[in-house]
Amino acid sequence: MLFFAATLCTILSLVCVASPQELLFAGSIGGIATTVRLSRPLPNFHWLLIGCISPFASFFGPYALLLSVAFLLLYLPRNQVAHVTSCLRPLSFLLFTWFIAECCFSADWALYLELLIEDPRSLIEWWRVTPPIFIQTAWSSYRFFLFFFLLRSLVTDPQARSAVFHGVLIGTLPAFLISLSQHFLSDSGVFVQHNEFWALVGRFSGSFQDPNSFGISAALLIVLAIVSRENLPRAVVLLFCFGWFALALFSGSRTFFVYLTFFAFLLSYYHNRKLTLRCIALGAMTFTLLLGLHFFVPGFSKTLPVGIERLVKSFDPVHLWALLGSRVIFSQIAFALWKDVPLFGIGPNHFKQLAIPYGEQVGFPLGTWTDNPNNFYLDLLVQFGLVGIFTVFYLFRSFSWNHSSNDKVAQSGFWAFLVALLLGPHLNFTEVVVLASLLGSLALVREDRLLGGSMRLRYVVSLFFMPLFLFGIFFQVFYSDRGYYQWEQAEGYFYRWTKNQGAAVRPCELGQVQLLYYSAAPHPLELNILTHRGERRMKRLSAGESAHITLSCDPVAPKRLFFTFEISPHWIPKAHGIGEDPRVLGVQERVISPARILP
Repeated sequence: MLFFAATLCTILSLVCVASPQELLFAGSIGGIATTVRLSRPLPNFHWLLIGCISPFASFFGPYALLLSVAFLLLYLPRNQVAHVTSCLRPLSFLLFTWFIAECCFSADWALYLELLIEDPRSLIEWWRVTPPIFIQTAWSSYRFFLFFFLLRSLVTDPQARSAVFHGVLIGTLPAFLISLSQHFLSDSGVFVQHNEFWALVGRFSGSFQDPNSFGISAALLIVLAIVSRENLPRAVVLLFCFGWFALALFSGSRTFFVYLTFFAFLLSYYHNRKLTLRCIALGAMTFTLLLGLHFFVPGFSKTLPVGIERLVKSFDPVHLWALLGSRVIFSQIAFALWKDVPLFGIGPNHFKQLAIPYGEQVGFPLGTWTDNPNNFYLDLLVQFGLVGIFTVFYLFRSFSWNHSSNDKVAQSGFWAFLVALLLGPHLNFTEVVVLASLLGSLALVREDRLLGGSMRLRYVVSLFFMPLFLFGIFFQVFYSDRGYYQWEQAEGYFYRWTKNQGAAVRPCELGQVQLLYYSAAPHPLELNILTHRGERRMKRLSAGESAHITLSCDPVAPKRLFFTFEISPHWIPKAHGIGEDPRVLGVQERVISPARILP
């Protein structure tokens, strides 16, 4: 029941923020599935639809595929869902605990209800621009859980796996045509994912969520086509692989090349070790030739597709830092973050906001530029700590490699995917989740060896760790900054807009905490602050007025101070004719350096 409840909540939240074309697409898919179910029930038709829409649904918008998949999963038999989710309890408990903690401490239910009654349009516009953190947590947690749910379901049910596989092969045709048409219609506004940034750097997203997803998804589709070579004519497989390879060159994804290189190495190693050496030699000679032409022929790299150009420039010292520097910077920031909360992590979707102050702390001032850790495993460690790493390792222990098959294509492809995750959190893309889980189901078999297979031991461990998880995660969410938007920068200072209520932890200097607030509201605002020591401050701010507030630290624990704040009444700039910002705002908290907020 928890799975269906989470699925319904995900659907409802996505419906609130989805664009009209996303709603139309998801509604069409849901209508087809419902019609078939009512008129002529076909076994595994919902699985066929999931596979069919995965390669191209994101063309309609970033939420289209997740919304459609969530709706189709409602058709799963309850006993099948119960069997699969029973094996995923540790992960579901971890993700659900984070979601409930965010709902308890980060969500402002009174404000949401007030806006829903008085001005629902403003609420929807606000959530579309900046979805609340508890909704972002629900989406990312559901997508992450979906990978293991699909993997377990498809490993367990060969008929479902076959249906998804056939659906993916069918869906590649519209996906290929959409991706090809972007070369002729890139400036037409049809490709909603092709924003100004991707247009500036010349990278195409095709029918996928963004160019990075395009690269890894194309690689997975190539491997799946090779897996199906016994059921398709060889000419079709070769045309399929060559076509996706050519299109993916314009995604600009270097992970695409890393994936295929590692896949080819493993596959040739399994079948013929002498062939492996020949492939390595041929690849090295080709790449050396490209490097030589890049260095000695001016302008040569500009004639190459953007993917090859970015790959070649990765080995050019002049461009090396520009292309790879962000990975180094955000990896160091991620490790610094993890060291402060090693057990439970910082929680889903908090990295981008914390990266800016931690970047200054580790010596990389970012301004307002932010990114992810560019490494799935590091991202998992930062978000969920050692508990998350152990949970994922625990789940993978329920699988083993399919040694009964002599075909090593799927195993090589899934190994290559696990390596590719070192280069980015690719499971943030729903199409990658579906394709990777399908490939994993072809490479793995179920092996029930969780905690030695002892049900009693599972319950004992659960009873011991559940209270620890609950307390640790709830305390982490409660005792951290909440109620803030992303960092912004002005001349000489940084600031964050607050919401109308929240909390903060600030370092103490000489037994005090100095705060600077500024009001841009067109009417007076009342700011109330309450520290954990019981100290209360109230300040009335007029339009354009600043307030310096000093709070006293606890002599017993003088290093940091925790306080909550509340601002009333709330205000929306767009509603007052001040720009087009639909967010509900409070006041600005200003600092000289973001690093100064870190305890």
